[in-house]
Amino acid sequence: MSQNLSRGSDTLVIFANDFLSISFHQNKVVFKIKFGAINGAVVYINSNNLKFTLKGMTFYLPYALRSSIYRILNNKRSSEGIRRKFRDGYHRYGGIFFHIPKNAGTSINLTLYGSKDTYHTGIFDVMEMFSAKEFRKGFKFAFVRHPLDRLVSSYHHLKKGGWKTGHDVDFFKSHGDVTSQGFSEFVRWLSRENNCYEHVVLIPQHEFICLGNHIMVDYLGRFESLEKDFSYISNQLSISQELPKSNVTKHRRYSEYYDDDLIENCKNIYRRDFEIFGYDI
Repeated sequence: MSQNLSRGSDTLVIFANDFLSISFHQNKVVFKIKFGAINGAVVYINSNNLKFTLKGMTFYLPYALRSSIYRILNNKRSSEGIRRKFRDGYHRYGGIFFHIPKNAGTSINLTLYGSKDTYHTGIFDVMEMFSAKEFRKGFKFAFVRHPLDRLVSSYHHLKKGGWKTGHDVDFFKSHGDVTSQGFSEFVRWLSRENNCYEHVVLIPQHEFICLGNHIMVDYLGRFESLEKDFSYISNQLSISQELPKSNVTKHRRYSEYYDDDLIENCKNIYRRDFEIFGYDI
C-alpha cells in the first residue's frame, strides 16, 4: 500500500492504494474504487457540507497526511506568521482558541496573541497547526452566539464591505452586494443551497468546533456571558489582561430585524447550531 501526495496537471492525489484513491480535481473531491484491474465506482463530492464530513473522517489519519488533506480541502494554508502566533500562544498559556467569526474573537486574539489578525480557526485549522498530542494536552475553547444575533452582526459586517481582504473581494465579485436590498432579501439569498458557505462570517458555528455532534473543545463560552466566561478561561490559562472591546458591530437589537418567516428561514439554515448549542428562538 502506498500513501502519496502528487500533483498532475490539474489533479492532486492525496491518497492511493490498490483499492481506493482519493484526489482533488477542479474543486471536487474524487473517490475511485477499484476491483482488481477494473476501475469501479467514481464518486465526486463538491458540496461544502460533505467536504467538512470528509475532513472529520480523516481525524485518525497520521498527522502529516491529515494536515495535508486539510490544507487541500480548505483551499488555503495558514501562513507561517499566523501559525507562529498560535503556537506561541499555546506555549505561553497552554490554550488553543477556536475563532468563530462575529463572536468577539478579535478581542480574544488581541489578548492571547497581541494581534487583531482576523484569521478564523476551526477544528481543521487547529489540527493542521498542532500535533495530536498537543491537541489533547491544550485547553481548547471557543465562543458561540445566538444564531439570529450573529447573523445580524454578519449582515452589518458585509454591508460595510467586510475586512476588504482578498476573500471579501472575491465574495463581492461573485455575488455582488447581497446586503443592498435590506436584511429580508439578504436572508432569502442566504437560504439558497450552500450560500451560507460562501463567506466565513456566514458559516454555521458548529462547523468550526464539531466533528459530527461532538463538540471538540474543553470549554464553550457564550457571547451572551462573554466577560464571565472569559474570566473562567483567564483563570484556567493564568491570563491577567482584561478583554478589550474590538471590531464591535453596532446595530439595533437583533429581534427587531425578524418576522416569523425570516426566523423560520434562519432556523432552517442554522438548525444544527440551535440544536447543538441549545439556543431558543
